[in-house]
Amino acid sequence: MFVDSAKEHGVGHGFYYSVVVNNFLNVQDSEVRDGDLAPGQVGITDRTYNEVVLKQLEELWGNYGDLTEIWFDGGYSATQKDKIQSLLQEKQPQAVIFGACDNNGTCISPNSIRWIGTEEGRAPEENWSTPIFCPSECDTTLQNKDRWFYGVNSTIRSLDEMIDVYHNTVGRNCLLELDLTPDRSGLIPEEHAKRYKELGDFIRGCYGKPIMPDQEGEGKDDGVYRLKFNEPTRIDRISLMEDQSDGQVIRSFGVYGKNEDESEMKKLASGSSIGHKRILIFDEPVSVSEVMVNTTFVDVPKWRSVSVHHCK
Repeated sequence: MFVDSAKEHGVGHGFYYSVVVNNFLNVQDSEVRDGDLAPGQVGITDRTYNEVVLKQLEELWGNYGDLTEIWFDGGYSATQKDKIQSLLQEKQPQAVIFGACDNNGTCISPNSIRWIGTEEGRAPEENWSTPIFCPSECDTTLQNKDRWFYGVNSTIRSLDEMIDVYHNTVGRNCLLELDLTPDRSGLIPEEHAKRYKELGDFIRGCYGKPIMPDQEGEGKDDGVYRLKFNEPTRIDRISLMEDQSDGQVIRSFGVYGKNEDESEMKKLASGSSIGHKRILIFDEPVSVSEVMVNTTFVDVPKWRSVSVHHCK
């Protein structure tokens, strides 16, 4: 039902599967624990558990079409790795894999993404997808206190906080994964749905229609991008996106602006990592007739998008 509904609405679907923890089978860190079983638990051997894992993954990966994303929460064991990798390449070679890499940098898929390290909805300000190209994913909750499943008396985060989450994740080269928590009727609570819509409305209102320059373009090989306006234009932020077809190549950048009556550019913002997207909000709105983004790089960068906005 989940897969059919996702397809009906044009949404990619994926599955979460915990290889390392299974309370029903008394498994922790991919191994069956010693000692007495708790009520409801079933006792098996490690060999049987590994067989269960592969059979369940074969079912999930083989019967529900092409998956967009597969989650390994906590990774996988060395015993399971080779067979999981072979099954993955056979059944879902194009799926994006969360938790696909070991700490030593070996991965079971070239389509790997990594956990940012917290569930707060906040990536480091300078967030890199290199040296092994492995983009980051920021998973977080709408409910307060890191609550993932529906709580009868749980409160939800404010719109202002969720806007900060967006800027601190998507605006810092991270994919935002924001949870949905159906209540006991199977529906998303009205209060939650309203907050999701408010957040979506803000994103569309702020970033859906950038301020269009009268001239724009990138330098041939100098890593510079310029926006020019025929008259003074008020802006309060800039959105930068690299074309990462050949990897993340920009190593630092500065954003400069000036008005037509000014002789020198003034620095508006700067940083190092851009990657998929970097959003920088200025300390205060400025009026400009020209904006320039200057970069240092390890290979001549290709820009996917450079846009300015005024959202305050």
